[in-house]
Amino acid sequence: MKKLTEHKKDLLKEFVSTKCEICHKDKAYADLHIHRINRKGDYILRNIMVICSDCHKNLHYKEFQ
Repeated sequence: MKKLTEHKKDLLKEFVSTKCEICHKDKAYADLHIHRINRKGDYILRNIMVICSDCHKNLHYKEFQ
């Protein structure tokens, strides 16, 4: 599984207009994360989301309950 380059991450963040795909709030580049929907899957478009750090924490918090 290949990781995304910083350039590709920046392109994805621009593609979503720096909005979180879950809460739809405008966020700074630094506050956006690339999240794999299926953690064992690759970094391909149908398996990734651009989400803010708060939503990312909420998604992973549920995994450890």
